[in-house]
Amino acid sequence: MATYTNAELVAQLYIGFYDRAPDPVGLQYWIGRLEAGVSIQDIADSFAASPEASDTYPYFKFPSVLSLNDFLAQVYENVFGRAIDADGLAYYSARIESGESAGSVVASILGNAATNNGSPDQAYLANKVAAGLHWATDAATSDINTSTEHGRLTGAADTSAHGILDGITADPATVTAANAASD
Repeated sequence: MATYTNAELVAQLYIGFYDRAPDPVGLQYWIGRLEAGVSIQDIADSFAASPEASDTYPYFKFPSVLSLNDFLAQVYENVFGRAIDADGLAYYSARIESGESAGSVVASILGNAATNNGSPDQAYLANKVAAGLHWATDAATSDINTSTEHGRLTGAADTSAHGILDGITADPATVTAANAASD
């Protein structure tokens, strides 16, 4: 089983809920919350309740109207770059249908990547995390303003934070390319 730093855990949540690199301010805030003893489950539920998560997954706004299957399929695409398998779909659908929060389920999907050492899913997510953290570091040290007064990313920064992860695969060379583009 892989062990992750707090920064990597938070970056996974940004990928799982927003499909983007973490912004520097938010990354530091959530790392601080983890270090203060807030559980990853509680942080995941906070991410799921955010307007940005609803923008990424309309299911959060309209759970009785939109397909749970489509939501879970989109999570798998964002987190692992692949379609969800039938067993995973049945398992995670049943958990949500039994009353578990969608935030908790997304956190569980992210956590399960840690149990599959050497798997393509683990490599894909790890590569997205590496490129995302590199982007966040670059953004934090840049002279370019990346945040609005309300703490959201500016339009250009938001486009960049999403775009930097677009070419990532399980191949480590895609991280090198993304990091060079970020620099």
